[in-house]
Amino acid sequence: MGNAANPAFRLLDDPEDHAGARVRRIGGLTIWAETLAFRTTAAREFIDVTEEVGAVVRRSKVSQGWVSVFSKHTTAAVV
Repeated sequence: MGNAANPAFRLLDDPEDHAGARVRRIGGLTIWAETLAFRTTAAREFIDVTEEVGAVVRRSKVSQGWVSVFSKHTTAAVV
């Protein structure tokens, strides 16, 4: 069964309220996804992304759940 045929799966009604976010509701579950991009200025650099990730969580207004942070590049790591 595709997403269009499943009434439990839908986009939020007004995506303009969440520009830049990919938001889905499946039953009672909300999935909020945003992409954060960072540029480094040195070959080895540590960037604290805590505030940026916290801002995404606050924007989502999700009160319970978990946050997944990952890097799509093999030359970067999330610690």
